[in-house]
Amino acid sequence: MRAVDGSLKRLQRDCIDLYTQHRVDIDTPIEEVAGTMKDLVKMGKIKAWALGEAGIKTIERAHKVFAPVAMQSQYSMAFRELEQNGIMDTCQKLGITIVAYSPLDRGFLGGNFNKNTTFHKTLDFRASMPRYTKEALEANQSVIEFIKKVAQSKSINDKPASVAQVALAWILSNKSFVIPIPETTKIHRLEENLNASLLHFSLNELKEINKELSKIVIIGDRYAPNSDAAKSVGL
Repeated sequence: MRAVDGSLKRLQRDCIDLYTQHRVDIDTPIEEVAGTMKDLVKMGKIKAWALGEAGIKTIERAHKVFAPVAMQSQYSMAFRELEQNGIMDTCQKLGITIVAYSPLDRGFLGGNFNKNTTFHKTLDFRASMPRYTKEALEANQSVIEFIKKVAQSKSINDKPASVAQVALAWILSNKSFVIPIPETTKIHRLEENLNASLLHFSLNELKEINKELSKIVIIGDRYAPNSDAAKSVGL
């Protein structure tokens, strides 16, 4: 309650549209969390709530008490775990929107990373992730090359589509209940990302794209094994 009040004060708002529990709290039953969210809605402090990186059982248990409207999880053309572990199917069945964070795979699907790309050891958390080692970046160029081929046949406002735009447009076209949330610090990248909404794929195109993606093996875990981050997802 104190956290919500603090957020409302800092945001200078009377109500928060979507309040997200970004990781499952292993010390608090999800039923208690859902009940508290229900109270916050009744009090008019939030309009709805969302889970983050939760597993199927947690999603179902929360839904029985007070349904979350969204579930934030990592999802991209280079990270499709949600399609294999049942979470996407569960969210679709329960009418829960998936908010796809890192839809550009932490910048990798911008198309500019290669084996020579380095990350600051203390200021950039990607330096500790197996997905962004020299070996993984080199091996995973296969997905970039494929997306580039797709981009060659697409244009936006009479300009060739970029790798990033194809990656974002794929999420928007592939599942109607999935919303990507790319982040950037540059205005021109923001404009590029927004224009991805102008790019569309037919059902046949999506079928072929997904068929080819399924053949590509992505190297490297998203989090270091046994790290706190790795242990906090799928609970």
